[in-house]
Amino acid sequence: ACWGSNEDDKATPPPGRFTSVTTRNRHTCGVRPDGSVACWGSSAESLVTPPPGAFRSLSAGWNHTCGVRTDGRLACWRFDDGRTTPPSGAFTAVSAGRSHACGIRANGTVACWGSNANGRGDPLPGVFTSISAGRAHTCGLRPDSTIGCWGLNKDGQATPPPGAFASVNAGRNFTCGIRPDGTVTCWGRDWGGAFLPRPPIGAFAAVSAGRTATCGARLDGSVECWGSDSYRQSTVPDDVNLVSLSIGWRHVCGIRLDGTVACWGTDYFGESSPPPGAFRSVSAGWFHTCGVRSGGEVACWGRNDRGESTPPPGAFTSVSSGIEFACGVRSDGALRCWGFDSGQATPPL
Repeated sequence: ACWGSNEDDKATPPPGRFTSVTTRNRHTCGVRPDGSVACWGSSAESLVTPPPGAFRSLSAGWNHTCGVRTDGRLACWRFDDGRTTPPSGAFTAVSAGRSHACGIRANGTVACWGSNANGRGDPLPGVFTSISAGRAHTCGLRPDSTIGCWGLNKDGQATPPPGAFASVNAGRNFTCGIRPDGTVTCWGRDWGGAFLPRPPIGAFAAVSAGRTATCGARLDGSVECWGSDSYRQSTVPDDVNLVSLSIGWRHVCGIRLDGTVACWGTDYFGESSPPPGAFRSVSAGWFHTCGVRSGGEVACWGRNDRGESTPPPGAFTSVSSGIEFACGVRSDGALRCWGFDSGQATPPL
């Protein structure tokens, strides 16, 4: 018997008898008397698709499950993560989402890796000049200045309006883009007033769509944020002028005119406490932030439970932070990713 939240039917077990049960975020699994496993709850990322065979015990994780077989061997299953295992070849840009990432190859085509739930890993054909991965969808800018999107489209976040754009940025369940005249247009679901009734009037040089808020840097460097302010992510500090910015889960970081980084919002794990020095770019993730220094090396700060704030050495041209992981493009075009995907679903031999 189960009780409490029944989101994704995780509290609605199948009929029959069980000898043990384990539950976590969005799914539940149990061992039947014959040793077989049954799981229920969210099926979006293969959480409820256990392997065949007999098991002695199970343990459900946040987005994976592991069990001890009757012969003592371990088996684990989860969504097809692979988010830190990018494809080979040369890339010009990369963007990390929640459980997937996408990059633009040297020839302009897009490749995605990680979870393919809702088609987030199936990019549109053709050439793109820039790309932005949201929670479960991705949008890219084409050479003709139109936008193409793919992935989850439950709230219309992957259905861009017609017309020309200069840039695009995907958030949780919504997307925002800057038109050639600098005005901002957004589409999808309005989380906490993130963009509705409409963005502030006037021209912007950069915009970043987050979970429930949006921030933009105007042409003069002044910053405006709108949407939810439950964690002070929309309360811009005084005298902050930025050339670029990135909004994460509950915090915002941006590059000042002198190259130093300014952050505000939550600072639970130091995600809003950047190191000194000059940076070329910055990307805010869940509870961590990464940036490319003026010399090309990557520095990260904040939560590091999954190694998301421990970048590899070497020179990078860009970096993008996701949820518990990050990816960067090296100077030679090769991709490197780090963080979550650290082997919790790869049992020892």
